[in-house]
Amino acid sequence: MGRLNKICILYVGGTIGKLKARDGTLRQIVNPTDFIKVVPNIRRVSEFDFYVVKNKDGSPINKDSTDMVPDDWRAIADTIYEMSQKEKYTGFLIIHGVDTMAFAASAVAFALGNGLDFPVVFTGGQTMVTEVHGDGLINLLRGAEVAKQPIAEVMICFGNK
Repeated sequence: MGRLNKICILYVGGTIGKLKARDGTLRQIVNPTDFIKVVPNIRRVSEFDFYVVKNKDGSPINKDSTDMVPDDWRAIADTIYEMSQKEKYTGFLIIHGVDTMAFAASAVAFALGNGLDFPVVFTGGQTMVTEVHGDGLINLLRGAEVAKQPIAEVMICFGNK
């Protein structure tokens, strides 16, 4: 089998990226090691780099999508642009909360403009990726698969759509 396409996974928060600690509290996945531990099957879909999107001050966004603001959308678009200049990725997968994902995807589409030559896929879940029968894991794996396709646009991959 040949080399898999490499995607860039950008994390900004949402239910999909939460982990339950031993004491029952929820925390966000903020480092690649935790991500690989809970989603090892993603390596079957694609090679990838994992980054947490950061604000202008360098702090990670890591928030519920209902708390996202236009500066966060700008940070996502800026990160995609910067990462696409550093390395040639097949596409980008944005892990985002579902409540305002459409707003973020629309804003990023406008920010990146008409010259886009790779897929930018937003996905999220109503459940954490660790939920066996939840939608988070399947949405993430499907989103990674779509991020490898030759589709030059910003889109949302959620459920069967």
